[in-house]
Amino acid sequence: MVIGRKPEKADANCMRAKIVIDKFGTTRTGDTTEPPPGGVTARRSNRDFAVKLDADASYPALISLIRTLRAVDGEMTLADDTASPMSREELCLKLAHRAFAIIEGQHEDLFMSDLEIYTPNISAIDLLPANLTRLAKLNFNNLDAPTALMRASTAKIKNLVSVGQNRSSKLCFMTIPEAIDWPAGRPALEQPMEEVLSDPILKWLSTAYEAALAIRAHMYQHAILRINADTSLPFERVFNPIAPPGDRPTHFRVLTAAAVSGDADQNLIII
Repeated sequence: MVIGRKPEKADANCMRAKIVIDKFGTTRTGDTTEPPPGGVTARRSNRDFAVKLDADASYPALISLIRTLRAVDGEMTLADDTASPMSREELCLKLAHRAFAIIEGQHEDLFMSDLEIYTPNISAIDLLPANLTRLAKLNFNNLDAPTALMRASTAKIKNLVSVGQNRSSKLCFMTIPEAIDWPAGRPALEQPMEEVLSDPILKWLSTAYEAALAIRAHMYQHAILRINADTSLPFERVFNPIAPPGDRPTHFRVLTAAAVSGDADQNLIII
Protein backbone atom coordinates (compact mmCIF):
# COMPACT_ATOMS: atom_id res chain seq x y z
CA MET A 1 0.00 0.00 0.00
CA VAL A 2 1.40 3.42 -0.97
CA ILE A 3 0.44 6.61 0.80
CA GLY A 4 1.52 9.86 -0.79
CA ARG A 5 2.15 11.49 -4.11
CA LYS A 6 4.55 10.17 -6.71
CA PRO A 7 8.13 11.33 -6.17
CA GLU A 8 8.92 14.60 -7.90
CA LYS A 9 12.03 15.41 -9.91
CA ALA A 10 14.91 17.00 -8.07
CA ASP A 11 14.44 20.68 -7.30
CA ALA A 12 17.14 22.82 -5.73
CA ASN A 13 14.49 24.80 -3.86
CA CYS A 14 12.74 21.72 -2.48
CA MET A 15 14.02 20.36 0.85
CA ARG A 16 13.72 16.60 1.14
CA ALA A 17 14.21 14.04 3.86
CA LYS A 18 13.88 10.28 3.62
CA ILE A 19 13.47 7.93 6.54
CA VAL A 20 13.14 4.20 6.94
CA ILE A 21 11.27 2.56 9.83
CA ASP A 22 11.95 -1.14 10.32
CA LYS A 23 9.59 -3.75 11.75
CA PHE A 24 10.89 -3.04 15.24
CA GLY A 25 9.89 0.62 14.98
CA THR A 26 13.48 1.88 14.72
CA THR A 27 13.83 4.99 12.55
CA ARG A 28 16.87 5.83 10.44
CA THR A 29 17.70 7.89 7.40
CA GLY A 30 17.88 6.13 4.06
CA ASP A 31 17.61 6.52 0.31
CA THR A 32 15.55 3.44 -0.50
CA THR A 33 12.01 3.85 -1.75
CA GLU A 34 10.98 0.32 -0.81
CA PRO A 35 10.11 -0.42 2.81
CA PRO A 36 11.96 -3.19 4.61
CA PRO A 37 9.93 -6.28 5.53
CA GLY A 38 7.32 -5.20 8.07
CA GLY A 39 8.46 -1.60 7.83
CA VAL A 40 7.83 1.81 6.28
CA THR A 41 9.62 4.34 4.11
CA ALA A 42 8.71 8.03 4.18
CA ARG A 43 9.77 10.97 2.07
CA ARG A 44 9.09 14.57 2.91
CA SER A 45 9.50 17.64 0.75
CA ASN A 46 8.20 21.13 1.35
CA ARG A 47 5.13 20.20 -0.69
CA ASP A 48 4.21 16.68 0.30
CA PHE A 49 4.77 13.76 2.62
CA ALA A 50 4.80 10.39 0.89
CA VAL A 51 4.75 7.10 2.76
CA LYS A 52 5.02 3.54 1.57
CA LEU A 53 3.99 0.71 3.87
CA ASP A 54 5.07 -2.88 3.56
CA ALA A 55 2.05 -5.15 3.04
CA ASP A 56 2.74 -6.63 6.48
CA ALA A 57 3.74 -3.42 8.24
CA SER A 58 4.23 -4.22 11.92
CA TYR A 59 2.60 -2.63 14.92
CA PRO A 60 5.85 -0.92 16.08
CA ALA A 61 6.43 0.49 12.58
CA LEU A 62 2.91 1.95 12.42
CA ILE A 63 3.21 3.57 15.85
CA SER A 64 6.62 5.06 14.97
CA LEU A 65 5.09 6.50 11.81
CA ILE A 66 2.20 8.05 13.77
CA ARG A 67 4.77 9.70 16.06
CA THR A 68 6.71 10.97 13.05
CA LEU A 69 3.57 12.50 11.59
CA ARG A 70 3.03 14.65 14.69
CA ALA A 71 5.49 17.13 13.20
CA VAL A 72 4.04 17.06 9.68
CA ASP A 73 1.46 19.44 8.23
CA GLY A 74 0.11 19.77 4.73
CA GLU A 75 -1.84 17.58 2.34
CA MET A 76 -1.13 13.90 1.72
CA THR A 77 -2.71 11.40 -0.61
CA LEU A 78 -3.59 7.72 -0.43
CA ALA A 79 -2.34 6.55 -3.80
CA ASP A 80 -3.98 3.12 -3.83
CA ASP A 81 -7.39 4.59 -2.98
CA THR A 82 -8.75 7.66 -4.77
CA ALA A 83 -5.53 9.71 -4.63
CA SER A 84 -7.57 12.53 -3.12
CA PRO A 85 -5.81 14.84 -0.66
CA MET A 86 -5.63 13.71 2.94
CA SER A 87 -4.83 15.63 6.10
CA ARG A 88 -2.46 14.46 8.81
CA GLU A 89 -5.52 13.75 10.94
CA GLU A 90 -7.06 11.46 8.33
CA LEU A 91 -3.82 9.61 7.67
CA CYS A 92 -3.05 9.09 11.36
CA LEU A 93 -6.55 7.73 11.92
CA LYS A 94 -6.07 5.21 9.11
CA LEU A 95 -2.75 4.13 10.60
CA ALA A 96 -4.31 3.80 14.06
CA HIS A 97 -7.08 1.62 12.62
CA ARG A 98 -4.46 -0.63 11.06
CA ALA A 99 -2.56 -0.84 14.36
CA PHE A 100 -5.78 -1.69 16.22
CA ALA A 101 -6.54 -4.38 13.65
CA ILE A 102 -3.21 -6.07 14.43
CA ILE A 103 -3.67 -6.02 18.20
CA GLU A 104 -7.35 -6.90 18.22
CA GLY A 105 -6.80 -9.63 15.64
CA GLN A 106 -4.35 -11.26 18.01
CA HIS A 107 -6.53 -10.72 21.10
CA GLU A 108 -10.17 -10.92 20.02
CA ASP A 109 -11.03 -12.33 23.43
CA LEU A 110 -9.84 -9.14 25.17
CA PHE A 111 -11.17 -6.23 23.13
CA MET A 112 -12.76 -5.04 19.89
CA SER A 113 -13.16 -1.35 19.16
CA ASP A 114 -13.60 1.50 16.73
CA LEU A 115 -11.87 4.88 17.00
CA GLU A 116 -13.23 8.04 15.38
CA ILE A 117 -12.53 11.73 15.31
CA TYR A 118 -15.22 13.24 17.51
CA THR A 119 -17.87 15.21 15.65
CA PRO A 120 -21.48 16.10 16.50
CA ASN A 121 -22.55 13.81 13.64
CA ILE A 122 -21.48 10.59 15.39
CA SER A 123 -24.73 8.75 16.03
CA ALA A 124 -23.86 7.75 19.59
CA ILE A 125 -22.96 11.27 20.72
CA ASP A 126 -26.47 12.17 21.85
CA LEU A 127 -26.38 9.18 24.19
CA LEU A 128 -23.04 9.98 25.82
CA PRO A 129 -23.09 10.02 29.61
CA ALA A 130 -22.98 13.54 31.06
CA ASN A 131 -19.47 12.98 32.43
CA LEU A 132 -18.06 12.19 28.97
CA THR A 133 -20.00 15.06 27.43
CA ARG A 134 -18.31 17.50 29.81
CA LEU A 135 -14.89 16.30 28.65
CA ALA A 136 -15.95 16.41 24.99
CA LYS A 137 -17.11 20.02 25.32
CA LEU A 138 -13.83 21.29 26.78
CA ASN A 139 -12.00 23.45 24.24
CA PHE A 140 -8.27 23.92 24.76
CA ASN A 141 -7.58 25.85 21.55
CA ASN A 142 -5.15 28.75 22.01
CA LEU A 143 -4.33 27.67 25.56
CA ASP A 144 -0.93 26.67 26.86
CA ALA A 145 -0.73 23.33 28.62
CA PRO A 146 -0.83 24.60 32.25
CA THR A 147 -3.88 26.78 31.53
CA ALA A 148 -5.64 23.93 29.73
CA LEU A 149 -5.01 21.58 32.65
CA MET A 150 -6.33 24.16 35.09
CA ARG A 151 -9.52 24.51 33.02
CA ALA A 152 -9.94 20.73 32.97
CA SER A 153 -9.54 20.56 36.76
CA THR A 154 -12.56 22.84 37.23
CA ALA A 155 -14.83 20.85 34.89
CA LYS A 156 -15.77 18.26 37.54
CA ILE A 157 -15.09 15.25 35.30
CA LYS A 158 -15.25 12.04 37.31
CA ASN A 159 -12.57 9.36 36.93
CA LEU A 160 -10.48 11.56 34.67
CA VAL A 161 -7.27 10.02 33.35
CA SER A 162 -4.31 12.15 32.25
CA VAL A 163 -1.59 10.66 30.06
CA GLY A 164 1.69 12.41 29.28
CA GLN A 165 5.13 11.47 28.07
CA ASN A 166 8.62 11.61 29.53
CA ARG A 167 11.73 13.08 27.94
CA SER A 168 12.21 9.85 26.02
CA SER A 169 8.72 10.26 24.50
CA LYS A 170 7.42 7.24 26.39
CA LEU A 171 3.78 7.44 27.48
CA CYS A 172 3.08 7.62 31.20
CA PHE A 173 -0.02 7.88 33.36
CA MET A 174 0.06 11.25 35.12
CA THR A 175 -3.31 11.03 36.90
CA ILE A 176 -5.71 8.10 37.35
CA PRO A 177 -8.54 7.37 39.81
CA GLU A 178 -7.59 5.94 43.18
CA ALA A 179 -9.56 2.73 42.54
CA ILE A 180 -10.05 1.12 39.11
CA ASP A 181 -11.78 -2.00 37.76
CA TRP A 182 -9.79 -2.28 34.50
CA PRO A 183 -7.03 -3.08 33.98
CA ALA A 184 -6.41 -5.23 37.01
CA GLY A 185 -4.15 -3.44 39.46
CA ARG A 186 -3.49 0.29 39.61
CA PRO A 187 -0.54 1.27 37.36
CA ALA A 188 2.17 3.44 38.90
CA LEU A 189 2.16 7.10 37.92
CA GLU A 190 4.87 8.86 35.91
CA GLN A 191 6.43 5.54 34.90
CA PRO A 192 6.61 4.37 31.26
CA MET A 193 3.48 2.41 30.42
CA GLU A 194 5.63 -0.39 29.05
CA GLU A 195 6.84 -0.96 32.62
CA VAL A 196 3.43 -0.96 34.32
CA LEU A 197 1.07 -2.65 31.82
CA SER A 198 0.98 -6.08 30.22
CA ASP A 199 1.78 -6.21 26.51
CA PRO A 200 -1.65 -6.47 24.85
CA ILE A 201 -3.22 -3.86 27.15
CA LEU A 202 -0.20 -1.58 26.71
CA LYS A 203 -0.45 -1.67 22.93
CA TRP A 204 -4.23 -1.33 22.87
CA LEU A 205 -4.30 1.71 25.16
CA SER A 206 -1.22 3.43 23.76
CA THR A 207 -2.49 3.22 20.17
CA ALA A 208 -5.36 5.56 21.00
CA TYR A 209 -3.14 7.90 23.02
CA GLU A 210 -0.53 8.12 20.26
CA ALA A 211 -3.26 8.79 17.69
CA ALA A 212 -4.81 11.53 19.85
CA LEU A 213 -1.45 13.30 20.25
CA ALA A 214 -0.81 13.17 16.49
CA ILE A 215 -4.34 14.07 15.40
CA ARG A 216 -4.71 16.84 18.02
CA ALA A 217 -8.48 16.60 18.04
CA HIS A 218 -11.19 15.14 20.21
CA MET A 219 -11.51 11.38 19.69
CA TYR A 220 -14.34 8.95 20.40
CA GLN A 221 -13.90 5.20 20.95
CA HIS A 222 -16.53 2.55 21.45
CA ALA A 223 -15.60 -1.03 22.22
CA ILE A 224 -16.31 -4.39 23.75
CA LEU A 225 -13.93 -4.92 26.63
CA ARG A 226 -13.27 -8.01 28.72
CA ILE A 227 -13.35 -6.69 32.28
CA ASN A 228 -12.48 -10.04 33.86
CA ALA A 229 -12.60 -13.76 33.07
CA ASP A 230 -16.40 -13.83 33.28
CA THR A 231 -17.48 -10.42 32.03
CA SER A 232 -17.23 -8.53 28.73
CA LEU A 233 -19.05 -5.22 28.45
CA PRO A 234 -19.59 -2.44 25.89
CA PHE A 235 -17.96 0.83 26.79
CA GLU A 236 -17.21 4.22 25.27
CA ARG A 237 -14.43 6.71 25.78
CA VAL A 238 -13.66 10.33 24.89
CA PHE A 239 -10.12 11.63 24.39
CA ASN A 240 -9.23 15.32 24.55
CA PRO A 241 -5.56 16.07 23.75
CA ILE A 242 -3.57 19.03 25.00
CA ALA A 243 -0.72 19.57 22.52
CA PRO A 244 -0.22 23.31 21.95
CA PRO A 245 2.02 24.14 18.96
CA GLY A 246 5.41 25.32 20.19
CA ASP A 247 5.00 23.87 23.67
CA ARG A 248 7.37 21.24 25.01
CA PRO A 249 6.27 17.66 24.26
CA THR A 250 6.77 16.82 27.94
CA HIS A 251 3.91 19.24 28.64
CA PHE A 252 1.52 17.45 26.27
CA ARG A 253 -1.36 15.52 27.76
CA VAL A 254 -4.23 13.33 26.63
CA LEU A 255 -7.23 13.63 28.94
CA THR A 256 -9.67 10.75 28.76
CA ALA A 257 -12.71 9.38 30.54
CA ALA A 258 -14.63 6.16 29.91
CA ALA A 259 -18.00 4.69 30.81
CA VAL A 260 -19.74 1.37 30.40
CA SER A 261 -22.50 1.71 27.80
CA GLY A 262 -26.21 1.01 27.99
CA ASP A 263 -27.79 -0.74 30.97
CA ALA A 264 -24.58 -2.37 32.18
CA ASP A 265 -22.92 -1.53 35.50
CA GLN A 266 -22.21 2.20 35.31
CA ASN A 267 -20.02 2.14 38.42
CA LEU A 268 -17.13 0.30 36.82
CA ILE A 269 -14.04 2.50 36.52
CA ILE A 270 -12.00 1.97 33.34
CA ILE A 271 -8.80 3.85 32.52
